Amino acid sequence: MEDVVEHRYGADELRLVTASFRTHHFVPHAHSDYAIAAVERGVEAVRYRGATEYAPACSCSTPTPSTPAAPRSPKAGTTACTTCPRQS
Repeated sequence: MEDVVEHRYGADELRLVTASFRTHHFVPHAHSDYAIAAVERGVEAVRYRGATEYAPACSCSTPTPSTPAAPRSPKAGTTACTTCPRQS
């Protein structure tokens, strides 16, 4: 399985990020508005507010705006989709 991250832009300034990864991780970042992440397969681990939170398949996470987080996959085969407003 290759690491794949795709960014798509839709109506009303929304961005859809789809990620399937084995080794990929995101650098710590924050969103200016709420983001909604849905884990389709595997487990997503998010370093958030000094702790690691785990989101298993079929769950959602909604990080607080302006709070840095660093999503990653603790095991191979994670697929997640995140919808968030486009940031300038």
